[in-house]
Amino acid sequence: RGARAHSGGMRPQGTAGQLEYRRRLAVRLWGEGLDPAEVAAAVGATVRSVQRWGAAAGGDEAGPGPAATPASGRPPKR
Repeated sequence: RGARAHSGGMRPQGTAGQLEYRRRLAVRLWGEGLDPAEVAAAVGATVRSVQRWGAAAGGDEAGPGPAATPASGRPPKR
């Protein structure tokens, strides 16, 4: 059996704050007139994610945007 790539369900790398910054940047870039595909490439996300983030922000780039949520599960050992 060969290995199969998994395309979803995993939390992206970064702290909650870093991921929130990425989402807010995506919403702002889209609000400035960039195409969702261009925004997705700029922030390292999928087009669908950019569209979801824009919808969560109410379609208003000046809005608060999606807030960060803490990672679920046990914290990593240090």
